[in-house]
Amino acid sequence: MYSIHNFLLLISCFVITIILVTFTSATGMSSSQLPERLKITISRSKTEFDRKKEYRIHVTIQNISDRTIRILKWHTPLAKEIGNNMFSIKRDGREVQYIGKLIKRRAPEKKDYLILQPGEAIETDINLARLYDISKTGRYTIQFRLNPAAIPETDAKIKSFILSNILEDLITTPIPVPKKSKLPAFSGCTTIEQSILATALTASQQIARTAREDLANTPADKRDTAERYLEWFGEYEASRYDTVQDHFDKIDDALSNQQITFVCDCADDYYAYVYPNLPYEIHPCNVFWEAEVTGTDSQAGTIVHETSHFTVVAGTNDYVYGQTGCRRLAENRPNLAINNADSHEYFAENTPFLDMPTDSGQSPTTNIVPMIFLLLDNTR
Repeated sequence: MYSIHNFLLLISCFVITIILVTFTSATGMSSSQLPERLKITISRSKTEFDRKKEYRIHVTIQNISDRTIRILKWHTPLAKEIGNNMFSIKRDGREVQYIGKLIKRRAPEKKDYLILQPGEAIETDINLARLYDISKTGRYTIQFRLNPAAIPETDAKIKSFILSNILEDLITTPIPVPKKSKLPAFSGCTTIEQSILATALTASQQIARTAREDLANTPADKRDTAERYLEWFGEYEASRYDTVQDHFDKIDDALSNQQITFVCDCADDYYAYVYPNLPYEIHPCNVFWEAEVTGTDSQAGTIVHETSHFTVVAGTNDYVYGQTGCRRLAENRPNLAINNADSHEYFAENTPFLDMPTDSGQSPTTNIVPMIFLLLDNTR
């Protein structure tokens, strides 16, 4: 009886195996086939970069199948903000630490997916120094790992990451771990005002960083036609462009790495004011509280504007105010435009949207709210 029972069990297992193999073949969705639908390659970025701050690589994800594929952006460098560990980076054979954000998100919606048609590819640059600890010299290996959960139709049929090629590099100049943004300080501000200012500061950090990266990532041979730069800073000249880029490097650094102090002692109809030799103290005024967080003449833009005034940052002046005046200044006196605070604010706010032809594969993201117009007081 025992042998008959074993024989029947063996037959049953054999039949089930045949059924599963037949089903898998019929659906064409075997786990071994799925990775062959996507080709992921990484390479050193061709974009010029500062090795003291950045380590950029180029990522390409291509649909090499004959079917349309949906990919959840959150698991790719195309995400608006990286919120998970998607690379395997090793130094001398040991995994390096992921230091980026880990974000709890809502359930994905249709807009959160990329649609890749057969043969289509998406590509972008990514600065790994902001996401991983590359602060020591050594021999590094880098590999991109696409989470199977990024492909909703097939994530249940493949259990392992879809891997890119392995990139090797000998890093002899360590890249310091970026400092975490310091919490702002407040003087005389109510709890509600503190909350508003903290939100505005975060937004100012985002638009300043995007402005800096867009300037840095625009190839030298395309800078003389970059409409956003031309709109606010005038005719291209390499030395003037370098000045603006240096300003935004310092604005981004100040907003990200210094403690900003907000002093709520102004009841005038200004946006804000600062004393240029007292960094990093900003006095918001009445018009600031009426402004939107982002957009034209926004709270975030005002913080960028005021930060640019500090002598230790960019030492800008207030030659003209408002978009009309700044456009005229750029057209007629670009040497002044590159040192005008409002010109820097409008470049960072980027409303109405104007393009910078970056090599990143992504459009700038600073135009994130509808454009608003506020009367800019000439005492700002």
